[in-house]
Amino acid sequence: MAATTHSHRILLFAGVAQRAGAREWRVDVAAGSTVAELREELARRHPWLRELPVAFAVNQALAAPTTRLAAGDELALLPPVSGG
Repeated sequence: MAATTHSHRILLFAGVAQRAGAREWRVDVAAGSTVAELREELARRHPWLRELPVAFAVNQALAAPTTRLAAGDELALLPPVSGG
């Protein structure tokens, strides 16, 4: 029996979007995957991502690496911000 997967749309912002050449990605991950597992899958596809200190937001809230993903979650990959 095949594992159930969920397709997620990941919104990209600022330097991450510029580096990716896109404003969003689509990725399928196993149901119940964590943010850390999603990040690893994205880094496998885009190795340059390993070098960036990015954060993930799930449903418009910063998410810990242990946050479990559910079908329909809104995801965003956030680059570091600076300013003063």
